Amino acid sequence: MSDGSEINLTACEKDFERWYSEHQAWLDDLQHWQSCEHKVVGIIFELEAALPGHRAKLDQFHGMVMDHKQLLEKLARSFASLSAGGDGERVAELERIYHKAAVRHEEMATEYGRLESEYELALTQLQNLAERLQCCLNRSEA
Repeated sequence: MSDGSEINLTACEKDFERWYSEHQAWLDDLQHWQSCEHKVVGIIFELEAALPGHRAKLDQFHGMVMDHKQLLEKLARSFASLSAGGDGERVAELERIYHKAAVRHEEMATEYGRLESEYELALTQLQNLAERLQCCLNRSEA
C-alpha cells in the first residue's frame, strides 16, 4: 500500500473466505425464501380452490334439508287433519305425501352419506395443505 502499511494477506484471505461463505449463505437463504414464498402462494391457491366447491355443496344440501323439513311439516299437518276425522280424500292425500316423504328421505339419506364422505375427504385435504404450509413456514421443508 502507498501509505507504508503492509497488508496481512493471510487475514485478507480469511476475510475473503468468510465473506464468500456468508455471501453464499445469503444466496442460499434467499433462494429458500423465494421457493417457500412460491410454495405458500401455491398452497393458498389450493386452499382457496378447495373451499368454494365444498361450500357450494353444503349450501345446496342446506336447501335440500329445508325443503325436506317443509315436506315433513306438511306430512305432520296431514296426520293431524286425518286424526281429526278422515275421509277418503284425506287418506289419499296422506298416502301421497307419505310416499313423497319416504322417497325424499331416502334421497336425503343417500346425499347425506355422500356429503359426509366428501366432507371427511375435504377435511383431510385441508389438513394436508395446512401441514404443508406449516412445514414451509417452519423452514423444515427444503
